[in-house]
Amino acid sequence: MVFSTKKICVEELFIWECMNTLVLCIATVKLLFFLRLFENYVMLVDLMGSVIASIAPFLLFLTIFLILISLMYRVAGITIDNTDNPYVGINSHFIYFIQIFRNAIGDEAVP
Repeated sequence: MVFSTKKICVEELFIWECMNTLVLCIATVKLLFFLRLFENYVMLVDLMGSVIASIAPFLLFLTIFLILISLMYRVAGITIDNTDNPYVGINSHFIYFIQIFRNAIGDEAVP
């Protein structure tokens, strides 16, 4: 078996991660569809569907607020410290978004 020594760029990794996430979501939906065939799991599948439908507006508003706050950080001139920066090769707008999200969930990372 021959392994390639080609370096994979960050954008290519991001595309693969998005594709893997999409396949995982589709497989989960298909699994839940097949679980509806059994009477014991119908209520569980309906409950999961209603939870996802209820959480969607919250995630929309959370994403909007994170984008707005990250834009406010950019306008205010707040910079991200480059020492021990785990975000090498990522767009600066996305780095701000990640930092704001980490602060929102209580990670208390310095912006």
